[in-house]
Amino acid sequence: MAGIQYDMVQENDPYYNLVTGDFFANFDTLKEFKYQIDKFFPTLWNIEEISRRENGLRAESLIKCTFNIPKSSHNPFYIYLCQLEGGGRRNMPYEQRIQFREHTKWVPDLNTLNIANKFHDVAEADSAECYLIGIYKRSENDHDVIFTGIHPNWMYDKRIESESTSPTSFQVKIYPIQEAYKSGRDIFTKEDGQRAICFKPNKILWYMENRDKLHLEDINKVKKMMANKLTPVDGSRQVIYYGAPGTGKSHIIKKDTKGEEVIRTTFHPDTDYSTFVGAYKPTTIEKDVMTVIDAKAVPVKDEDGKVQTESKIIYEFVPQAFLQAYVKAWKFYSEATVGDPEKQYLIIEEINRGNCAQIFGDLFQLLDRNEAGFSEYPISADADMKRHLQKYFKNLEILEKDSINALYDGRNVVEEVLNGEILLLPSNLYIWATMNTSDQSLFPIDSAFKRRWDWKYMPISNGEKGWVIEADKKKYDWWQFLCAINEKIGSTTSSEDKKLGYFFCKADNKGIISADRFVGKVVFYIWNDIFKDYEFADKIFNDPEGGKLSFDKFYTAEGENAKVIEKKVISFLTNLELKPIEDNVDPIDSDISKFGLKIKVNDIEVKKFNAIPYTAVEEYVKLNPEKSAEEVASIWGKFVSCNPTSWFIVTDEGRQSLSERYAGYCYEIKCADGRSVWVNKDGWRRGTDKNPRDTVQEFIDAVNTEDLGIHIEEIKQ
Repeated sequence: MAGIQYDMVQENDPYYNLVTGDFFANFDTLKEFKYQIDKFFPTLWNIEEISRRENGLRAESLIKCTFNIPKSSHNPFYIYLCQLEGGGRRNMPYEQRIQFREHTKWVPDLNTLNIANKFHDVAEADSAECYLIGIYKRSENDHDVIFTGIHPNWMYDKRIESESTSPTSFQVKIYPIQEAYKSGRDIFTKEDGQRAICFKPNKILWYMENRDKLHLEDINKVKKMMANKLTPVDGSRQVIYYGAPGTGKSHIIKKDTKGEEVIRTTFHPDTDYSTFVGAYKPTTIEKDVMTVIDAKAVPVKDEDGKVQTESKIIYEFVPQAFLQAYVKAWKFYSEATVGDPEKQYLIIEEINRGNCAQIFGDLFQLLDRNEAGFSEYPISADADMKRHLQKYFKNLEILEKDSINALYDGRNVVEEVLNGEILLLPSNLYIWATMNTSDQSLFPIDSAFKRRWDWKYMPISNGEKGWVIEADKKKYDWWQFLCAINEKIGSTTSSEDKKLGYFFCKADNKGIISADRFVGKVVFYIWNDIFKDYEFADKIFNDPEGGKLSFDKFYTAEGENAKVIEKKVISFLTNLELKPIEDNVDPIDSDISKFGLKIKVNDIEVKKFNAIPYTAVEEYVKLNPEKSAEEVASIWGKFVSCNPTSWFIVTDEGRQSLSERYAGYCYEIKCADGRSVWVNKDGWRRGTDKNPRDTVQEFIDAVNTEDLGIHIEEIKQ
């Protein structure tokens, strides 16, 4: 077989068993595709099924897709989804093949959809792209899948050759599937030069961006691209985290870059190229005072013989955030062993508050990255920047220069970079940004700029820190308030952008948001930025003393000594139908036996009410020793709704962010990966006349309805 050759996968390799996988597993391709897209790109894709063919339990689809990026429009594109099935010489070691099924028999007349490829013999410049994606699953319930792409030109060519409406299937050997599982991407060639590209689902945007080049360019170029020693892209180099204010965009970036080299900057309306990249600026230096004696310049000395100095203003090139990160990234490459440079992060806060076209200028071209993570198209550096870069790159050596140069057809780009002649982003330079979708002072971001970024939506979710609002000695659950006010914001404005995220207002180290802080930050935002255009008609602004609960009514009329009237805060929260948390939301260790009851978790009798939840989780961990702490926390996190403290279970990292009150009153459970989960022992109680909510029963009922292998039995004595 001609094409790229692969080393045989040895029997001791964990991927060896792929050759004996169940190639004929039946599954719904659209359902699996949506699962993978939602997993890696939540809320980014809009998917509409256009046509479908049922084949037993197997379903294949044609789908129409668009990207859901705020304040922009995108042309639709289409994807054929099909299952890859077994074929070829299945009885021979290392000779198994998978193949695409026939496509054209079951689809409608798609010329009306204006698809731009030869598969449907349509080539208008403004027509939509179409992709052929096959999905390989080792078994029906396995979500660790591989996508494989075929160029539509091949399908069209085969149809013409056979004079048939149904081209023959395209076979792919098992090796690239194996390699894709291990590396994230690989390539397969047939004797006729056609290629199938195998990749993990998180690389689908990479494949879409590079499809034509991967499939149609000269095979030797592709070999260089795929076979160089450089580590393939293992994550998004350019990401914009977007969402409502307080959803934790900066927090998640801080968490993900912990321990890494980070340079941070913030865009604003006055940010420009010079403040982002660098420019000549005046600076003051101390220089010797000179005089001329006998036509010779000599320093001036005082009576004690000390050389006198004076301050002088000079101009020198001062690098800003971008250039600082750029230089450090290349220095990390010079210090690294082959294929393992230290990562450098450039974090841009509030990217949409600056004019990106003006700020980035010609750097825009550098944002096109190749599959190895380097800029596809280097740009020339101006004379000032060149001198600066030469100074900082002096005597640097890049061990992987040959591999890097191979990405550019042998052009010595490394030497040009180190000489300061060109700018080229290295693969270890990550540019991540945040964007508040509710910000009212925005600069438009054009679609060409947007396409060069991955977009990660940050939904509003429970931060599970147990924060409370405290007013007039009463405590109200912060998350419950957010749910209530966001429902009002959504129904009034018909917009998600104005809603409040969990971290919009931060509590103190005891988990308390004071009345002063609540009014000054939250009520002010609600009154001035959200409802001012809606006449404050909702009942939440009703003042029990008459009229509207306007912002000024939250303060005493005492000039600079004005104080928050906490009873007004209570009125506002009551209008939202919120009830205070009991002042004694402290642990209840009451003996279950005092209530004439016996409670068992599976076969384990529990003595205390607040021991029921952590005993249930502990039993689950014993029954599922393969589960990591992260997996356990994710599976059991749904039961937070049974607890009034806004959190139920966290990992070690989550516990560190809890208030002191809650961090000190939780139960530790060790998991198989050596890490721990911590279960809340607070807020579990039987219903009383004072507080009729029975959180114990809520938890028991919720667990017993789930298929977790845990049954909680209540026995009356």
